[in-house]
Amino acid sequence: MEHEIPEIGSITLTGDDGSQIVVFPVDMTRIAGVDYLLASDPAKGEAYIFRMTEDGEDVVLDLLEDDDEAAYIARVFSEQDEDLDLEI
Repeated sequence: MEHEIPEIGSITLTGDDGSQIVVFPVDMTRIAGVDYLLASDPAKGEAYIFRMTEDGEDVVLDLLEDDDEAAYIARVFSEQDEDLDLEI
């Protein structure tokens, strides 16, 4: 997998209650062979971190739910870009 942000424009997230929000890719990093994507919802000022995997030719994005992993990856993104102020 190339180490670059996929050209997907936006990502629509659907909650358990059917509500939807649209987020946009901001940055990507690779740690120990695992790719992570940082995406934001500019309207709400919220950020989301996804683990990226491949399924054939498709890229699968899994929202990080483990608080420790999310905090560590957020810290990595913040260190890569001083303008980012991520809180988990």
